[in-house]
Amino acid sequence: MVDLEIFAQVENIVRQRIKKTRAEIEASLGHIANGNPLAAEQTLSRRLDRLQVKASLSRTEAEMISAAIDMRSAGERKAAAKQPGPEAILGPTLDFIGVAFLERGRRAADAVGRVAFLNGNPQGSGFLVGPRLFLTNNHVISSLADSRRFQVQFDYEQDGANAVRTPTTFLFDPESCFVTDSIEGLDYTLIGVGERRSGPKELGEFGFISLSDARDKHMLGEIANIVQHPDGRFKELVLRENRLVARDETVQVLHYVADTEQGSSGSPVFNNEWEPIALHHWAGPFHEVTGIGGYALAREINEGIRISAIVDHLGARKSKLPGSSASAVSQALAIWAGMPRMMDETVRLNADIREDVPDKPVQRPNRIAIRRRRDTMPMARSPGLFPSK
Repeated sequence: MVDLEIFAQVENIVRQRIKKTRAEIEASLGHIANGNPLAAEQTLSRRLDRLQVKASLSRTEAEMISAAIDMRSAGERKAAAKQPGPEAILGPTLDFIGVAFLERGRRAADAVGRVAFLNGNPQGSGFLVGPRLFLTNNHVISSLADSRRFQVQFDYEQDGANAVRTPTTFLFDPESCFVTDSIEGLDYTLIGVGERRSGPKELGEFGFISLSDARDKHMLGEIANIVQHPDGRFKELVLRENRLVARDETVQVLHYVADTEQGSSGSPVFNNEWEPIALHHWAGPFHEVTGIGGYALAREINEGIRISAIVDHLGARKSKLPGSSASAVSQALAIWAGMPRMMDETVRLNADIREDVPDKPVQRPNRIAIRRRRDTMPMARSPGLFPSK
């Protein structure tokens, strides 16, 4: 597991950020407790942009929904209830999802790996973001030399019958790509994946998850989903009812409520479309048990580094990187920029079949109203995310 001294340094940095966003966290938790979570997003332009993308709305429709959210937040529930349309999908019910949510989640989980020492002891989590490229935290893999102590395991999980699958393990290849930013910065490491050490599968069978610098992937009050190896255990996910509660002033991190443990560092944090929105790197108790309004506060506040910040940082650094890393980052940025935001069953995110990417975004499937409680569960496999032909 991550060295306790390093973890303490990360915690100190995060605690300072949480102190600054405390008022926003408390306000968001209040809206969530009152059943109006999307009122947590106070930046109108972001809320409108996100509503349009999230629910396939026109700008006028998004404005109507946003106005209804604000009316409810202001206590005008009776007036909002008389509106003919917007209140029908307020709050949690706006999170309608089709059954594709489960299949996409399963595919996204395929690309998540367990970072372990060569003897198998756990260190953290991470995920594939390009052809032979793996993203995790700097405090999980901090240097090129440090990476030689580790391996990454895929399929470290149980199947639908709770039988243990045979993991496939790869060594890291920092000579092909190694880019990192310290825990004082964005706390990420992008590293190449090398030769297979053990197991039955090729790396391409696990696919990879494209990153985006788009600013409309989240709004406060929305749900976050996390795929992780908590405490080094078999792959699990924290599903639904985990809410985004704050953004810091640097626009580099997100704060959210979720169940995570040490070993989850480096896990992807997704929105409901399974777009990665943050790189998880810390979780801890919120010091107050009750907020100023008297409602109960969640005990666990998490922090993740925003994916948009990492993409921007890589773009700014690529010209200053050494040859192989510069080439790998440039290729990844080009692939990410060329991928559609929404994907259907025909799209494959593999460098060998890039011609399968459509020229225009794929239409979102019909939504089905479905509610789920927050839960943590082991992952069971189905065909991998964007497998090779």
